[in-house]
Formats: sequence, structure tokens, C-alpha cells
Amino acid sequence: MQCELERLKDSLGLAGLAHLVLPSGSAAPLRLVGTRDGLRVRCVDAADPAANRSLCDPVLPGIANRDRFFLIELTRLPEWETADDSGFVAVSARCAWPYELPLGPATPGASECDADPAREVPAGERHVTLLLLPVTP
Repeated sequence: MQCELERLKDSLGLAGLAHLVLPSGSAAPLRLVGTRDGLRVRCVDAADPAANRSLCDPVLPGIANRDRFFLIELTRLPEWETADDSGFVAVSARCAWPYELPLGPATPGASECDADPAREVPAGERHVTLLLLPVTP
């Protein structure tokens, strides 16, 4: 998750990331998804959702719906920031799992995130943990 936040920060700048991640209490947190092993975490929201990129992309492959085990909802903690130039963005991460589960075997050679069917696990059946993360320049 930290790597995806760093990628977004490098792409948008710290102020851009602060605008992308809405304040806590917002109805629309920034969503990330991660694989079961936690090795790949990608943004599902934003202008170019990294999670929805081609699974075969050599630089930043997406994540198949069937492999989206973790749902991570990010909000900003503005009460920890004194000003826009505070030098960090405090982020709350609500991690829930399992988010999606496969409905069958994987299709060999699939290149699109929605190539194989998956089912979303109802929110009440997921485990949840909360993390606080500082993102610095």
C-alpha cells in the first residue's frame, strides 16, 4: 500500500495526493485493491485507475477482479495537518478482506482485469483493520 501511495505522490506531488485523498468523513474515499499476498496494490479510482490496466503491462500491470482480495479505502486526516505546507499528508487506511473472490479457474493468458468472473463479498462478511500512515515528500 505504501508503494502505491508513493507512486501516486510521485505522479501528483504531495499537494495533488492531498487533493485526491478526501478528508475523513467523506462519502467517497480513495480506493485501492491488493492481491492476497499483498505484493501488488493498485488504485481503483482516479483518472487512470492503475488496477484496471492491462494485466500484461510490463511497467505497471493491473489486478484481475478475481485477484482483488483486499479493499483499502483511504481518507485524509486534516486535523493532523497545520497547513498545506505541513510537509506530510496523514492518511487513514481502512483495509477490508476478502473483497472479491473468484467464481472459477483463471483464464490462461487473460489480459483484462474483468476477463474472469468474480463475486464481491458483502461488506458485513469482511474482516477490517485500520492503519494510520504519514506520506512525506
